[in-house]
Amino acid sequence: MPDPYPPGRGLADIIKAPNLLGLMVLYSCSGNAQSSMDENSDVTAASGMAAPARQRVSAEIPSGCLDEVWRYQRHPNRSFDIANDRTTDNNFISCSTYSSPFLFASVLNDLRQGVQSRRRELITRHVSYPLLWIGRSGRQRRIRSARALSPVFDEVFDRTVSAVLRCARLRDLGLVPSEGAYVAHGVVWLRVFETSAAPMIVTINQAALPASGRAC
Repeated sequence: MPDPYPPGRGLADIIKAPNLLGLMVLYSCSGNAQSSMDENSDVTAASGMAAPARQRVSAEIPSGCLDEVWRYQRHPNRSFDIANDRTTDNNFISCSTYSSPFLFASVLNDLRQGVQSRRRELITRHVSYPLLWIGRSGRQRRIRSARALSPVFDEVFDRTVSAVLRCARLRDLGLVPSEGAYVAHGVVWLRVFETSAAPMIVTINQAALPASGRAC
């Protein structure tokens, strides 16, 4: 497998920041934007959201998915993307998320390193707000800012969630077209908000863990 983290190729070097308003892509995007943040609000109750259901798409790569993603990257890692676009379920990251395997791999690498080195900032930089947090009991809450996440970080990213992040691999991503990607039965859910953007964590669902409690 090609090295996904070549020297001098950080995430900032990969992503362009074009104005995507009015962009007509080959496949329609979800059109959802990040919900607005309420900095004065703490952790609040949220309405229902079920764990994502695994869906399958065509085993043949639809033409143009990676090409469309690459249009908005300064230096795409084409060889890595081509080699890693297909998951073990025969789904395709580029067609399902409008982002590239390299960007997903970079984020997953940050999350693994954040857990292993106990560096919160490597995890929180990839969190989108409001963050939906579903506890083991099924109670749902939305964390609306980084300030609100800080005091409950160890509860949200507990030992089990940390184990999920530690063993998350690109090939094992579950994909829901136009909605995003998830790992470990939906314990961690990531979403792409703009074509060719890096994925962000939008849901932590501790209730989605299998009865066995095994993260991987």
